[in-house]
Formats: sequence, C-alpha cells, structure tokens
Amino acid sequence: MKLLALLHSPAASGGDTTTRRIAEHLSASGHPVRLEPHDGAVTAAAEDGDVLAMVGTHALLSGSTFLEIGLPYVLVLGGTDLNEYALEPVFHQVMTQAVERAAGLVAFNDDFVRRSRELWPQVADKVRYIPQGVRTTPSDYSLRRALGVGADAKLLLLPAGLRPVKDPLFAIDCVKRLHEEDERVRLVIAGVSYDEDYEAMVRRRCGDSPAVRYVGALARDDLHAAMREATAVLNTSTSECSPNSVLEAMDVGCPVVVRDIPGNTCLVEDGVTGLVFADRDGFHAQVRRLLDDDVLARRLRRHGQEHVRRTHGMRAERAAYAAVFRDLLDDLPSDAPVPSRDRVVRANGVDLCVQTFGDPADPAILLVAGSGASMLAWDAGFCELLADEGRYVIRYDHRDTGRSVSYPPGEPPYELRDLAADALGVLDALGVERAHVVGISLGGMIAQVAALAEPARIASLTLVA
Repeated sequence: MKLLALLHSPAASGGDTTTRRIAEHLSASGHPVRLEPHDGAVTAAAEDGDVLAMVGTHALLSGSTFLEIGLPYVLVLGGTDLNEYALEPVFHQVMTQAVERAAGLVAFNDDFVRRSRELWPQVADKVRYIPQGVRTTPSDYSLRRALGVGADAKLLLLPAGLRPVKDPLFAIDCVKRLHEEDERVRLVIAGVSYDEDYEAMVRRRCGDSPAVRYVGALARDDLHAAMREATAVLNTSTSECSPNSVLEAMDVGCPVVVRDIPGNTCLVEDGVTGLVFADRDGFHAQVRRLLDDDVLARRLRRHGQEHVRRTHGMRAERAAYAAVFRDLLDDLPSDAPVPSRDRVVRANGVDLCVQTFGDPADPAILLVAGSGASMLAWDAGFCELLADEGRYVIRYDHRDTGRSVSYPPGEPPYELRDLAADALGVLDALGVERAHVVGISLGGMIAQVAALAEPARIASLTLVA
C-alpha cells in the first residue's frame, strides 16, 4: 500500500524527525511513503491514483490538508496539537473534523491518550498508544572544539527551536546565574529559528556573555555528537509531548535536566533516569547537584540509557505502526485497488520480496527456503492450507533469488549470519514479534542461527532435511 505524508515542520526539528522516522518504519513494512513538503504537493500526489492512504503528524497541520483530499488517513497527535492548537476555538473545530474522519489516531504517551479522549470522546476507540522510538547516530563533530572550550567546561545543551513554548529565555537567565558562581558553566542553545523577532530577543538576552551561545540548528548526527559531549541536556519547555531530544540524550548516555511537565515526566523519573525541576530555584539546585556529584551523574547516564533502550526501541515502534496500517488495509472497501500480498520490504538493510497468507492476527509461521531457492519452494497451496487452519504464513525470497536484492555472480557480500538476520528482519518489517520457523535444507541452518541470535522471537523450530 503506497502512502503519502506531509512534511510540515522545518528540517532538523522534532516534528520533521518524527515524520521521517515513521515513514521509514512504514516503508520497511512494505508500505512505501511519499514525503511531500507542502499542501499543494500532497494534493497533487494524491491525485496520481497510486496512493491508497495518508499519514501525518498534527491533527491541525496535516489534518486540515487531508480533509480536502478524501483518502483514508492516520494522524499522529503532536504536542502543539493538544497543548496549543486545541485551545483555539477555530483550530479546535478543524481538528475535530480531522480526528472524526481519521481512520486511526496515535498518541505518544498515556497523558496524551487521556487528553485526546477527553477532547474527542466520540473517537476514543481510535486512539492508540505508541511510544516514540529512538535511534541515535553521532557523527565525529565536536561541540567543544567548535566553541573553543576545553574538557573542563560544563556544557549545558538546550536543543530547542527558538519559540516561546521552548522558553530559552528561562534557560539563559538561569545559566547566567550559575556562570557567576562557576565560570566553567556554559549554555549552548541549538535549534531552528522560527521567528526573526524572537531570535533577535534571544540574541539580545545572550548579549556578549561567555555564559551563553546560540549556534543555530545542528545536523541531526552532529546534535547527537554534541549531546554525547555535553555535561547535561536541558528541556525548559512549558509544554511538550515526549520530546525527541530528551530521548536522544538519554540514548547517548547524557544526563537530562527537564522541566516538570507531563510531556517530560512521562519519560524522566526524577533522581533515577534524570533530574526534574519546577522553577528557577529548582533548576539551580538540580544542576548544581549534578555538577557536584559524579556518582549521581554516572547513575543517571546508565539508568537513563537503559530505560530508553528498554521502552523506546525502534523494533517495537515499527511493529506498532505496521499493525495500524494492517488494520487500515483490512478496512478499505472491497473494490479498493489493494496491492497483492507479494511485496518488497526493507529487511536487515536490504530489499527482500515477501508474500503472506492469512490473518496477521493469527500465530505466525515463517517458511525459510533452501540454498538457491526462492519462496516458490514453498507451494502456494500448502501455504493456503496452513492459513486456513488459523496461521499467518510468511514466505520470502532469499538474497540472489526471486525479486529480492541480487549481486554480481561470484561476489555475494553476505554470510550465513546475514541470511539469518534477514529472516528476523522480515519479521520486523511485517511487525511480527514472534513466529514458528520452518527451514528446509540450508533454510534449517538459517533458522537455527536466527534462533541462537534471538531465541525469544522463535516460538518453535521445525527443520526439514
């Protein structure tokens, strides 16, 4: 199923990061996503005829466009939706129409699930809770080198666009006070400028003080590298919804100091996975506490990273979005041009052709063919029989077979363990957490290696000589 998404947020912003990550998940699950940068392009793309559905972040920004098109769509509710736009009567009216027409709604945390159901009780059954996934890819960029400061500097990094809701002025005033006590303490603000007048206000407040620098927007990989070097990453926003920057900081092992708002505290437990403050005095006390206690800093780094990797993994997020769009596909009218079950998915970093039989809600069986054999080694009639008995059957083409990726003869850049990772990658792409695996000949070896790599995902092994 081909999908369409609207990129309404500036590059390097949290909204842009989220939209692109969800699009990557869906594309890997066999639903290629066409990303368009403005309303007109989305409307034109929808008229091409090969798009079956749409996905977008923000009930207002994407929803207002999607309402005019008429295709089914899923909306991911953003922080600006519920914290700002929903409070404006004109915006609220448009958002209500958008959520009522949506095929599905996604919220990132329990607070947003509750609030969206309170705002729109008529669509409460459409709302799904899917925690944000996080993946960090630090570059070799050095923020300290770029600023010309040494290893002894205490860098407090505020990754935030220049908007009043992010409250960078609060951070500037608080860190200037800390700098007066300890000249090693410095604030670095990194983010997109949304408004020239507000940027000018921020720059005036920074002045020529060595305590504060605004460095503009950093490339995502460079921002991750900067987080890894920072003493702490801050979030001073007055409202949020599971901010990417906090998750990313925790993932790279940087302590976080965040304002006491639901969008932050759903991610950060005070004193365990980070530090939480309510006001200026609280901010001062928490940062001083972090600077003065190396044992605490190390514990926050470790616990924060463990928490994020346990509860905000990419695999779980991908499986959840795959399930949302499986349901949407099932609900399409019977005369909709639904694509065949034979499709190419992104698995383990390569393109593999996959075919499925039966209901995805049933227990899954993954059929792994032997050496040099495509998925056709497993007879379609046999697969249909298994599906008729209440199984979700998956067969796929190995690399260099069928419609999967191929390489020059005699130069295969892969080994047995890569083929085993492919099998697990097929499950990831289809949103299947656990499956019975049947392997024939070499497929049996592949199945065994996969089971050794991730035993929790293998419900049973059947090996055929």
